[in-house]
Order: sequence, then structure tokens, then C-alpha cells
Amino acid sequence: MDQSNLSEPTAALALGTSEPVAQTSPSLRSNRHAKRALRNSRVHFDEDGFIPPIEENPVVVKVIGEEQSRTVGVYLGFLQEEHKYEIKFSLPMDLCHGYLLPSSSSTGDGVSVEVYKKPTACNIQTLEWSKGIVEPENGLSTARLQISIELQLTNHSMPIFEDKFTIRSDAIPDRFVHVSISAKIMGKHMGTPSLKDGIRCIGHCPPQVDSDSDAEQEKDKDSRSRT
Repeated sequence: MDQSNLSEPTAALALGTSEPVAQTSPSLRSNRHAKRALRNSRVHFDEDGFIPPIEENPVVVKVIGEEQSRTVGVYLGFLQEEHKYEIKFSLPMDLCHGYLLPSSSSTGDGVSVEVYKKPTACNIQTLEWSKGIVEPENGLSTARLQISIELQLTNHSMPIFEDKFTIRSDAIPDRFVHVSISAKIMGKHMGTPSLKDGIRCIGHCPPQVDSDSDAEQEKDKDSRSRT
């Protein structure tokens, strides 16, 4: 028997073909499997980060128009039922640009502001521009819209008071600013709340009695007088 053929790789027929396939040694196959497993276990990152796939028919996302209104929330803190308050606050310039003031305006001079939709429980006293705030970094005064309202809290059964109104200016008549005011209501026997700056109590307001309850009370009085 020729011993020289033992060191040469043997050949076998591939399944379904007549071509011979070279057979490799078990140690060589195990080395290849180990290298492949090591390569697959590594985490690969793209140098430029994530690159989304190219889509032939993607969903179209684009800007179709700017917002026509802006909502500003004003939190008044704690107030007490059956009391009347005068509340003064202001809207900063950056909240008014593009809605009440043109981008080119920085003072509010010559711009008239009006209430477009009135609140249901508040009585707006004044609505005007004011220059009273000095920016420390540049020393320039900025315009602010000063708002003064009178608020009466009578028979308020809910722990949270909410009301809103809408204002607009003649400079940008097709845009609006919605002002939403809210406060937490304390009962009349829960002490005196600490008011925020710009809020002061201007008196008491008697509780309102519904007309239906008035009629029922009159009926009770009549029935008692007859008996």
C-alpha cells in the first residue's frame, strides 16, 4: 500500500453533483468556526452613525403653515372663596412677537391690543404696553403687555379656578394669544392665603343665591305661615 497518499486530502462527491469536493481536516474546520463565531460576536458601528435606508415612496412630512394662536398659562397661586381680588401681571416680549407684535417691533408703540373673547368670571380693567423691565445683560428696556383684571370668587365649589380670554392686536389681526388663568381655591374657613406679587385682596363678596333656591325658600316661608 502506498503510504504517500495518506497525507493528501481525500475527495468526495458533493450531494446531487458529480464534482469532487475537497475534505478538510477537523482541526482546520474548528479553527474556521472559532474565527467566524468571534467575528459575529463583535458589535459593529458605522463611522457616520445610523444611516436610514433609502425609501422609494416615503411618507411626506413638511411644514404646511404656522400656528395662528398661542396659549399662555398664568398660575395665580392660592385664592380664597367669597373674596374679590385685583390681579396684575404682564406678558413678556418673547411671548408676543409674531402674535401681538411684529418681529420688527421692540417697544409696542402704536400697537393697539384688544380683548377678542372675554373671560366668563373676570373683569379686565386695563390692557396696555409698558416699559418697566430692564435687562441686566444689555441695559435695554423691553416692552411688556401689562394686564390688570378684577376677579370675584363667589360660591366656587371646585378646588381649582380656571378662566381664559383671548387678545389680539391691530398689527397682526389674524393671530391671537389665548390667556389661561388658574388658581387653587381655599375655603372661607381655611385661613388666609399668601398672595403672589401683583395680587391684592380688595374686599369680600357675598355669596350668590340661585333664583331657583330663592323661589324654594319663598315657598317654604308661605307654607310655614299658612300652617
